Amino acid sequence: MTDDNLLPISETLGLAWDKVKGSKGPMWGLYAIFLVLVIVLGFVGGVIGNNAVSMVIQLIIMVINLFATLGLAYMGLQRAQGLPIQIGMVKKVFTFSVFFRFIGLCILQVILFACFFAVIGALIWLLDGIVGHIISLPFLIAGGLIFLAFMLRICLALGFLLINEMGPWDSLVASYHATEGNVFRLFGLYILGFLIMFVSMIPLGIGLIWSVPLLLICYGEVFKKLVTTRQALTVQSK
Repeated sequence: MTDDNLLPISETLGLAWDKVKGSKGPMWGLYAIFLVLVIVLGFVGGVIGNNAVSMVIQLIIMVINLFATLGLAYMGLQRAQGLPIQIGMVKKVFTFSVFFRFIGLCILQVILFACFFAVIGALIWLLDGIVGHIISLPFLIAGGLIFLAFMLRICLALGFLLINEMGPWDSLVASYHATEGNVFRLFGLYILGFLIMFVSMIPLGIGLIWSVPLLLICYGEVFKKLVTTRQALTVQSK
């Protein structure tokens, strides 16, 4: 693992911050559109008061929220590349092809997480009792750390799905390889991101105007560094 393949935490945040200017309007504008749609649908569902209609409306709202996630993530990825962003650009990812691949990615992640917790649960059951709990504690701690590391290793899957147009499984595999050697740095960056969000919510949430675009672009910066740079280095080494 060379220094070129390592994620610089402070530099990544700095690059993302420099690109927040010009990003707040489109990102929050897109969010506002989806928010209005959700409010209107919720109002309609409340007025009609039919259980079947309410279920359909809730399903539509869920789909809207998923598309909002895709759109905002795509904006962050594109802005990290130094490209100007606007609301209209997200129509590229507002397709059923991207949507179903995203659903597939979510299902795969749930299956992988369920398998992990099933193994941990089986371990606790097998090592039941006072002695068993004492013995199983190191395994539980190790299992939790492995689970956290795995989540960090697959965090770029959405970027591969949106930018490289990969399928769900290929996106997970590509993310796992791209994040090699950067688990601790990714963990540090996520902790900083959490702290930034927490602090930005203190003054009546006003800071979210800047922190949300910052973290969306930061995700794009991580993707650019660990994927685009690594691919360039691979080409140069051939």
